[in-house]
Amino acid sequence: MDKWATPEHRKSINYVFQGELDRHLQDPQFRQELMRPWVDRLAHPEVALLDYWENLATFIKMRYTPEETFMETGGSLCIAIWNKLMPVVAIMRRTRGPQVYDNLEWLAARCLRWEETHSRGTYPADTPRMPVSDLFPQDADMPGGMPAAGASGE
Repeated sequence: MDKWATPEHRKSINYVFQGELDRHLQDPQFRQELMRPWVDRLAHPEVALLDYWENLATFIKMRYTPEETFMETGGSLCIAIWNKLMPVVAIMRRTRGPQVYDNLEWLAARCLRWEETHSRGTYPADTPRMPVSDLFPQDADMPGGMPAAGASGE
């Protein structure tokens, strides 16, 4: 989990979510590289990110890390990672089979189920909420914002 906060991991997240991966996926040579038996993780940070999430999913699946603890903090990001990297997984599975990144797939499916059953979050019902004042409500309609967690952007 320590890797989650490293600059390298943040760069990989930015690469995936800020459009660079989308641009690279338009290149046939880039896609062909993903079908090789060994993919250079320096040239393909999206695969290094997949590796990280596959390992994390394995720890959760094998119960080394409590699933509920992960869902509280990382579930929505896992879903976003899967949705963004699923095209890469599909390309890699052409030559490697359906088991490639199947633990991440499993975890993303579990996260979706969690989101459905915890759509209002997990804040204890017997605890009063603290006041939260939006000091800049006019910014809510500004372009470039991300949809609220659980909101579909597609």
